[in-house]
Amino acid sequence: MRQGKNLFLLGSVGLIILAIALVAILDRTKSPSTSSTDVRARAATSKTLVINAIVDSIDQTKNEIIVSGAYFSDQNRSGEAKNLGTWIVTPPYGFDFLSIFQGSVVAISIDPVTFMASSHTLNALSIVPVK
Repeated sequence: MRQGKNLFLLGSVGLIILAIALVAILDRTKSPSTSSTDVRARAATSKTLVINAIVDSIDQTKNEIIVSGAYFSDQNRSGEAKNLGTWIVTPPYGFDFLSIFQGSVVAISIDPVTFMASSHTLNALSIVPVK
């Protein structure tokens, strides 16, 4: 009877060690795409969308800036800048409206989730005057 108890104890300890090893192996080989991070957040970090545009008007009461002649900033380097038209931009929280003025050229970093081509509206992550 004593031999049966020893065998049972050894078998239990062996299964526990096997389970720990299996969990460790699975944890190391886990794909990064299975994390709980939102897919849009991961996509946004790979490349930030930036447009350059001319400030047409500033409305602090509505918390919006209207810009025209918008084009993606990386298109300017290749000589293929396509005018994207007029956009309504919601500036980031705490934005200083005195840092820009009507007629100034600005670089707008875009929150990709809010980039709505159908309504020509977007939320800015940052707005910086271009010199």
